[in-house]
Amino acid sequence: MKRNNLINSGLWHGILWALFTSILAFIVLFLSGYALSQIKLLNADTNEIIAYLIYDLSIGIGCYFICRKYPDSIFIVPVLANTMGIISSVIEPNFWKSSLWVFIVSGWIFSTAVSWAAYLNAKRIINNKETENYEKIRST
Repeated sequence: MKRNNLINSGLWHGILWALFTSILAFIVLFLSGYALSQIKLLNADTNEIIAYLIYDLSIGIGCYFICRKYPDSIFIVPVLANTMGIISSVIEPNFWKSSLWVFIVSGWIFSTAVSWAAYLNAKRIINNKETENYEKIRST
């Protein structure tokens, strides 16, 4: 019995890793926010900015490695990895009124750009391997 190509593709792996990245980044956001709040050298606004930058960076790093490993999941990984930010933009009433939206939306843009860079890198690697295999077959 032949399996469905959708099940065999890396799409499901990319989806699961993106959801894991979303949850892990959310935990990192709260842990870094708590850790920064314990440091009395910075004010609360600066601590919040640093925590959200760490959050955005962790999502971007996750998106890069997921899309490099599973390039078929390029369209879904940035959306799923930013699930917590998307939910907060819909649920939180003051999201668009505060400065919070700047950091979350910049994280969305960053993770999408990083995902596309990883996708193009993965496709280039795949094409180089296919070209090398073709040259080996042709030379024999």
